[in-house]
Amino acid sequence: MCGINGIVYKNKKPNKSEIHIMNQAIKHRGPDDEGIMSFENSILGHVRLSILDLSPKGKQPMTCDKRFWITYNGEIYNFKTIREELIKLGHKFFSETDTEVVAELMNYLIEDKASPLEATTEVAKRIEGNYAIAFLVKNSKNLYVTRRGSPLLIGISKSLNCVASDSLALPNNVDAKGTHKLNCEVTVSGNFYSHDWSYTKLAHND
Repeated sequence: MCGINGIVYKNKKPNKSEIHIMNQAIKHRGPDDEGIMSFENSILGHVRLSILDLSPKGKQPMTCDKRFWITYNGEIYNFKTIREELIKLGHKFFSETDTEVVAELMNYLIEDKASPLEATTEVAKRIEGNYAIAFLVKNSKNLYVTRRGSPLLIGISKSLNCVASDSLALPNNVDAKGTHKLNCEVTVSGNFYSHDWSYTKLAHND
């Protein structure tokens, strides 16, 4: 069990102390390590419970090529199969984590000309397991989220949108009425300037 957090701001630069507070609120989910990655208008957080790869190579948020970053919680049952498929296509791996496999799968799909939302939807179709994943495309206003089994909440306010593994991590300025718990398999794209969310039709309950 790990925990993921993410914030995209509307009109201000990211504040690492805010995501650190979110991470600390769910430290019980990942006592082994904390990761933070900040961008122009967004920031990702992760608390880690090391299981598959105990080395620092499994630290999150993680990236393959600096174009997008992933923060992930859960277990992918078929990651070894996907890993072998990607190796045959020429992809190289530096860790033994399922996180890196998901990141490389996303990378492969984007290289194959899929949009970030299309790629996220395809990732959700191909992986098997219980998970909550947030992809942040660098220099983008969008965050792409998919989950199955693992908890994930979306928080909305006038100044920011956020995702979190637990309601304990949601910032104080997020109205409870603007919080949506994703109860079933769902892939979400958020436009953080207009605060509109579009749900791809996998399956979801509001």
